Amino acid sequence: MGSATSVNLARSEEENPSLTQRESSPIAQDGEESKTLVEDSNETKEKEVEDGEECSFCTYIKAGECKESWIELEKCLDEAKKKDGESDVTKCKEARKMFKTCIYDNPVHYEPVIAAETYMFAKMLSDLQAKKEAVLVDKAQVVAKMLSELKAEKEAILSGDAASIVKALSKLQKEEDETINIMPAEAAAIAKKFSELEAKKKEKEEKVLFVWSRTMKKVCLFMILVCLNAASFLVSAESQTCPADLGGKCSDSDDWQGEFFPGIPQIRYEGPSSKNPLAYRWYNAEEEVLGKKMKDWFRFSVAFWHTFRGTGGDPFGAATKYWPWEDGTNSESNKNLDEVIELAKELQKGSKIRPLWGTAQLFLHPRYMHGGATSSEVGVYAYAAAQVKKAMEVTHYLGGENYVFWGGREGYQTLLNTDMERELDHMARFFEAAVAYKKKIGFNGTLLIEPKPQEPTKHQYDWDAATAANFLRKYGLINEFKLNIECNHATLSGHTCHHELETARINGLLGNIDANTGDAQTGWDTDQFLTDVGEATMVMMSVIKNGGIAPGGFNFDAKLRRESTDVEDLFIAHISGMDTVARGLRNAAKILEEGRLSELVGKRYSSWDSELGKQIEEGKADFEYLEKKAKEFGEPKVPSAKQELAEMIFQSAM
Repeated sequence: MGSATSVNLARSEEENPSLTQRESSPIAQDGEESKTLVEDSNETKEKEVEDGEECSFCTYIKAGECKESWIELEKCLDEAKKKDGESDVTKCKEARKMFKTCIYDNPVHYEPVIAAETYMFAKMLSDLQAKKEAVLVDKAQVVAKMLSELKAEKEAILSGDAASIVKALSKLQKEEDETINIMPAEAAAIAKKFSELEAKKKEKEEKVLFVWSRTMKKVCLFMILVCLNAASFLVSAESQTCPADLGGKCSDSDDWQGEFFPGIPQIRYEGPSSKNPLAYRWYNAEEEVLGKKMKDWFRFSVAFWHTFRGTGGDPFGAATKYWPWEDGTNSESNKNLDEVIELAKELQKGSKIRPLWGTAQLFLHPRYMHGGATSSEVGVYAYAAAQVKKAMEVTHYLGGENYVFWGGREGYQTLLNTDMERELDHMARFFEAAVAYKKKIGFNGTLLIEPKPQEPTKHQYDWDAATAANFLRKYGLINEFKLNIECNHATLSGHTCHHELETARINGLLGNIDANTGDAQTGWDTDQFLTDVGEATMVMMSVIKNGGIAPGGFNFDAKLRRESTDVEDLFIAHISGMDTVARGLRNAAKILEEGRLSELVGKRYSSWDSELGKQIEEGKADFEYLEKKAKEFGEPKVPSAKQELAEMIFQSAM
């Protein structure tokens, strides 16, 4: 308490927002001795005397009934300071006691001082148990004993027993010769404040438990509205999997002890010969391929929407799944979201799990029937902006690395009632505002657009990668966004996933991949897990050519089939998906290292390595010059494309 202005820090936290900054001083931090009221004030006095003026705290003290005892204490402290090696703690013991007695005998004037010191001691007692987590390992036994003793004294402290309070506080003193004197009146005040702090602590704990019990059923709170790093969540090869509850510890066995997924073991890499469905056969996180670890090539994530809230419903049938963590609610409010996110933030401590990306759902609610950014109603546009603003803030707060825009209804059903040009302009303004807000809040993540041709609208404005790239160029946003390519969306637009990835890559826009696939015999977005090794190999050929996709990754925007209803199926599906793309990576690396396919492609375009070819590629050949060359060459000889050979080379790597 260094000045008259700081004594009020003992007031409520609501009255003094800076209280939390002060709370660290009463308890010794990192081995430092806690300071008493007089020691704090003496430091301030010395500083202000150096500045040529009496300390404000001294003036305040002398204005009350304890002026004389304060002056005596000052003299004692000054004398002790002048004599080398003599402790003011022992020499000024009586002077301290007299001053302290006077303070408590005159509570009206010195109420702020009494309140501050009472709070300090009570806080020391209340926080002593929390010290267990902060101390070094070699002090664990000592602290455990202290906590055990304090527990036995707790009732005595609450009753205001001065001896018990002194005993507990003495445990925090660094110097053995320094004693603490607690008077009956002071003990009662400390006991009262201690009781209040304990009640606040209990209330806070109960609130955390309430939020936890309310949101645990929604499972994996790290992934609310976002896709998270499943390489850690889905049992990372880096470390043992631990239960997700706040108080859980890692078991010595390979089995989870948490309540989320009982019976699911730690998922390990066992190699291609393994028959264990709950083990990786091809994905080995630490294995290096082309100079980069597998986990860094993929940066896997699991989708909250499809995985943890997937119901099994389809256009012709109701839900078939009711997961153990579901409570039947679907609350949509910032207040509810804030509670969940705060718990997610708490759960992130001590882990490497962060959102791969976040997004806002702007298609399910009836307000978005005409779209969000392209709605014909300006109020809906504003609502969508507010929702994206909040989702972007949350993604940033949880350490997310990307933010995705999927325009589920940003399109039209018929042009007869649609002003397409105006809607496209509005969508561009929406994206411009998103870019501006991203920079304003300091979010350094990548903004991603996810192309999709249709469903739920007849025609969506981000039809495919080429359409999205053209839109970004037209509105000057090409350097602000990249694309999140979903393989199933590529199918719906009449392309292969490989085509969409290559289109994004050559335009410098490949930012993330939604790793899923569709069914050739089904006419809608089935979002199945990718299990086709050939398709995965072509996907990874594009990723390798791109040098990877970080800070993006592979998000499993996929869901179980309607008939798969066991929790175990969630793990099997993700393991299968991870193994498939891992096998694709191995195959793609083999193809590129062998070089036969690259050689075939190079040979096919070898004529362009000629002098004429170089002139054309450099823009130095006009039509007149090319006409002259055509006459010189005569009828060109067109070689075979060797498609069957290319397919043979590709398949040989499978």
